[in-house]
Amino acid sequence: MKQRSSLVPVVVISMVLLVLHQDYWLWTNPTLVFGFLPIGLFWHLCISLAAVLGWAVVTHFYWPFDSEQFASNTDDKSSLEADPQETNKESHR
Repeated sequence: MKQRSSLVPVVVISMVLLVLHQDYWLWTNPTLVFGFLPIGLFWHLCISLAAVLGWAVVTHFYWPFDSEQFASNTDDKSSLEADPQETNKESHR
């Protein structure tokens, strides 16, 4: 199991992305990136890639792997493998 630290990095990543997403300073900028892409659209492309990277890092360090192990190590696997139709017929007898 991975060691979890505080949730401060998650909150910081969320707040930074939230603040940077508000790009009011680029609304009237006519600059084109690569000669065809408006700077505002390029900014949102970069913010989207940063969000993907940020949430990948958060998922890597904060995903609760112990709950997945608990779910896969059930003691009564026979009830999971039983035919639901047969179980239903037996309960009505």
